[in-house]
Amino acid sequence: MKRNQRNQVSLDMINSSARCVIDHSALRPFTIQSLVRVGRPDGDGGYVVPEHILTSATTVLSLGLGRDWTFDLDIRRRNPSAKIIGVDGTIAAKQFQRMDRIARIKGIIYTALGKGQKVRKYEEHRELAANYRMLFSAPHVHIEKMVGPKDTDTDVSIPTLLRYSNGQQHGTFIKMDIEGGEYDVIQDLVTHAEMISCITAEFHGLTTRPDLFMSAFEKLTTKFTNVHIHGNNCGSYCDVLNIPDAVEITFVNNDLMSTDTQPVADTFPRKGLDVPNRADRPDYVLALG
Repeated sequence: MKRNQRNQVSLDMINSSARCVIDHSALRPFTIQSLVRVGRPDGDGGYVVPEHILTSATTVLSLGLGRDWTFDLDIRRRNPSAKIIGVDGTIAAKQFQRMDRIARIKGIIYTALGKGQKVRKYEEHRELAANYRMLFSAPHVHIEKMVGPKDTDTDVSIPTLLRYSNGQQHGTFIKMDIEGGEYDVIQDLVTHAEMISCITAEFHGLTTRPDLFMSAFEKLTTKFTNVHIHGNNCGSYCDVLNIPDAVEITFVNNDLMSTDTQPVADTFPRKGLDVPNRADRPDYVLALG
C-alpha cells in the first residue's frame, strides 16, 4: 500500500519526546498451537485466539459489547459450559425490550403496507433483541456499567469482575475492547494474572501516546506472552512511528506457554486468520522486528 493511501497522523499529534518509542521487535508474537478466528469472520468483531485455551475457560469476561456480539455468540457455540459476563454501560436490557416491542408493531404495520425493506429492518431489530435475551440468560449476565479502575455507581473494576468467576486458577478468559479504558486496568490484570488464562484486547492511541502503550505492553508481558497481533485499519496509520493507531493483541498466561516457544516467522496480517476490520480498505502490514 502506498503511503499516500494511508490515513496518516500528522507529526504535531505526536509528543516529540515519545517519538520512535514503539519497540517493533518486542511486538512480534510467539508461537502457540490452535489459533483460530472467533467471532465475525469478515470484519470488525472477530479476534484470533488459541482455541484450546478458550474451550477450557470456565468464565469469559466480555468487556465492551456494543451491538456486535458475534464473538460472544461464537463462544457459546465453542464452549457452552463457560459463563459469559458481558460488561458495557452504553447498552441496557430495557433498551432491547423496547426495541422488540416496537419492532413487533412496526413489522405488522409494514407487512400490511407491503413495505418489504421496512419489514426486513424490523426483523433485524427483533433478531438483535432475541440474541440479547439468549446471550444474557442465566447463568450469563450483562453488567450495565463501564470497566474502570475502581468500583463506582457507573464503573466496575477487574477485581470485582474476577470475583464472579469460580476462583479457578487460569479459569478466566478476557476479551477487552473498551475504547482507551484498557490502560486504566492493566495493573489489575497483572496483579490478578493467576486467575486469567488469556486476554485478547484492542489497544488504542498508539500514534498519539506510544509511551503509554509500550508501558502497558511491557507490564502485561511480565505475566503474559503475546501470541498474536493485528493492526486495525478502521483508524489512522503513523508513518513516523510505523504503526497503526489501534492494534488487537492476544496474550496467553506465561504459565500456559511452552518453554521452547519461538517468535512467529510469518508476516502480519497472517493469512487464514486475519481480515481487515474495514473491508473497503487494505489491511495494515505491520513491520515487526
